[in-house]
Amino acid sequence: MDKIALGISLLNGELKAAAFGKETGVPAGVQGGGTGDDLAGLGAALRGLVDKTGAAGKPVAVALAHPRLTDQIVDVPPVKGWKLERLLQRRAQTTKAFTGQAVWSRQAALPTKRGGAAWLHVCPKTVLEQLSAACAEAQVQLVRVLPTTAILASHLKTLPLAKDEVAVLAAETGAMTTVVVGRKDGRVCVGRVVRSNWNAEAERVGVDLTRSIGFAEQQSGLTVSSVWLFGAGAPAQVGRMEALLKLPVKLSPVGYSPLYWAEQAAALPEPEDGNLISMATQQAPQRRRFLTLTTMLLCVVAAMTAAAVSVVEVTRHHELQSIALLKEKMADLRSQQRDLQQAFDELEQMRTMTRVVSGEKLPPAPAWLLGYVSEAAPEGLVLTQLQIARTNDFWTVKLAGAADVGTNPPAVFRAAYQSLTNSLATGPFHLAITHSTLARAGEAASAPGAASEQTDAMEAAEKEPDSFVLEGVMR
Repeated sequence: MDKIALGISLLNGELKAAAFGKETGVPAGVQGGGTGDDLAGLGAALRGLVDKTGAAGKPVAVALAHPRLTDQIVDVPPVKGWKLERLLQRRAQTTKAFTGQAVWSRQAALPTKRGGAAWLHVCPKTVLEQLSAACAEAQVQLVRVLPTTAILASHLKTLPLAKDEVAVLAAETGAMTTVVVGRKDGRVCVGRVVRSNWNAEAERVGVDLTRSIGFAEQQSGLTVSSVWLFGAGAPAQVGRMEALLKLPVKLSPVGYSPLYWAEQAAALPEPEDGNLISMATQQAPQRRRFLTLTTMLLCVVAAMTAAAVSVVEVTRHHELQSIALLKEKMADLRSQQRDLQQAFDELEQMRTMTRVVSGEKLPPAPAWLLGYVSEAAPEGLVLTQLQIARTNDFWTVKLAGAADVGTNPPAVFRAAYQSLTNSLATGPFHLAITHSTLARAGEAASAPGAASEQTDAMEAAEKEPDSFVLEGVMR
């Protein structure tokens, strides 16, 4: 729960407020007018107090004493948790002394003769709704509504009582008197608000206290040993109450101030304080802040998500465009690849055909040799026959000729023939001469060879005088 900035006491129509500073926590008191039991003018009165204290928009706590706010001690079985809550809910709704829905809270109580007990504060739901509406009108947050009996039960802890001593504590609360009977630990066996005030009706208050003491002793089996008074006019009533009750009557050691109930409404410790505001209502401001913060965070996350989605969408769009362009380029490259592949296949086919043609075509050796012989043949010789044939890796050459007309001296013919053979043997073709024959009319000369070959040459020379025949091989 947030720190309470304004404590309000609404004691049977009397309205007061105590504002707590942020730094010191010291209350500053403001007193308002009466509002009546139906709380009809509470909103306007609260608005005036809030304006004076500057507590607008801040949490407030209310100490409430109201004629229809009652206290009950109820027996409870030995159960805990949600089962106990449901049991007390039924008890509060069935034992209420008014019509309509009830709101309730509970505190620890002294056990009765029959066993465990709980102390219920039961209030009409309409009263709490009027309080909430008045606080909303005054622009403050109602987070705490404490019965004056709950505050007085906490007051028991300040009394100088023995551990197991049972005492009565009575406090003036406006036109009524709040009474609790209990021990120093704050547990009570009776809690009630009587419709009388000792400043106006001391005897009636004495009678109500006597009845309360008798009822407490009857229910719990305990003995009340002392009575304590607290509030305006309490010191003047000590003697009279002692005479009426026949018990020691003392003043509470706690100093009284008109703002006591408003201060205690804001300062009382929270655990089992008897708050009539449900936990869900108490946590509503925190839930609203958490919801606001969560909504803001969700908005930020949504904005970031939208921005991220936008960036991703833009990136995706660009990537899709890039992919489309790349696909077009890939299609163009594939087309170029197909064209190049087709051209390459055609070129390869042409190269293959060229290799096949080049491999089947014989080297042009005859033409080369003919050209060479035409250039290398000296004057005085006339070539009459040239035969070239391919044998495996060799060429066989047969060359025949005769002396030119007018070349009669044998020495000239031989010199010309010797020049031709040298050119063929040492030239670029390196013809290996395997057989040669020279012949002139009436005589024959040949290179080393068989006798039959010389005879053939002689015969050829007789038919064609001044002639020669040359055979050889070349690569």
